[in-house]
Amino acid sequence: MELTVENGAANSLLLPSSSRVRAYLGAPGQPVLTDSAWEVNLNNIHAIGQAVSLAQGSSQARAETSTEPFRQLLQRVLVIEDNPINQLVLKEQLEVLGCEVTLASDGREALMQWACGTFDLVLTDINMPGMDGHQLARQMRRIGCAVPIVGATANTDPEEAARCLDSGMNLCLTKPVDLLSLFNSLNALKPEKIVCAP
Repeated sequence: MELTVENGAANSLLLPSSSRVRAYLGAPGQPVLTDSAWEVNLNNIHAIGQAVSLAQGSSQARAETSTEPFRQLLQRVLVIEDNPINQLVLKEQLEVLGCEVTLASDGREALMQWACGTFDLVLTDINMPGMDGHQLARQMRRIGCAVPIVGATANTDPEEAARCLDSGMNLCLTKPVDLLSLFNSLNALKPEKIVCAP
């Protein structure tokens, strides 16, 4: 069985349209770049996430961490994303930036994580089944969340960004989010001292 991800499915997997990832049985356990694509074993979801991240350009960011191109943000981030590949990509990007990441697959799980932990920032997908990112942001503000909430969507319509702000978010990022844009956005939202009392 072979899974090929390119062009039409790019938004759902945070892939630029020019990049390609092939996941199939018998492929190497770790991502390998060939002439046509990043190839990876279909049974290794973590390696698939790495391949997507590499196709997105995070390989350079990962390689450059030894030279410290980014100041470490040292934030505790709650990430809400229903797509497991997108979860892995965001987790890897945030960890490169020195963040501690807690993952939630939907709005209800995010509210439970919020109640049990302390976070400096919330990063949520907008289009999720059940409770979408707008509903989640409004609910989090109602229960007293004062930390920055950042939405992420593949929708490039300016009205979507306005909807994010209206629902209580501080910022709306457009997917795919490259590492430099993620750093600049989170760094701009980082106050000198964050006190979070969920």
